[in-house]
Amino acid sequence: MQELLQNQELLWVLTVVYDLGLAIILYRFFGKYGLYAAVILGIVLGNLQGGKVSQLEFFGYSFTASMGAILYSGIYFATDVLNEKFGREEANRAVMLGFVANIAVMITLLISVQFKPSQITGSALEVHNAISTLASYSPVFVIGSLIAYLVSQTFDVWIFHKIKV
Repeated sequence: MQELLQNQELLWVLTVVYDLGLAIILYRFFGKYGLYAAVILGIVLGNLQGGKVSQLEFFGYSFTASMGAILYSGIYFATDVLNEKFGREEANRAVMLGFVANIAVMITLLISVQFKPSQITGSALEVHNAISTLASYSPVFVIGSLIAYLVSQTFDVWIFHKIKV
């Protein structure tokens, strides 16, 4: 199994399948609320792992990919299903929920790193440093990511609605 996961391209494909599968499962069990959750999870986790980049090779072409970008497939899928089944307003609501949730997570991380780590547990400093790293992305990166998310998702919802009508 470990050797299988060393294949970066296969791991990328499995991650996309996992992401889309999670959106489908959430929709199956929770309806539109599950799709809201898929959008929120996708944007929050996508931004948390956005700084993690890997080198991939597909069909002889090598490229660097952000691991956060993988999760956008589930976001687009969820908003398109919301648009198809529940209408444009519900799809736009999911986009805004994802936007607000992402801002809340970033603010919460920034606040949490202001607390000094405990000296009682050995891992407290390591966890503090890891959260500090996640929270310390350049503000330009975070703002740019959120603007790109809003623009791309709003356009996706709009164009899907136009094609549908």
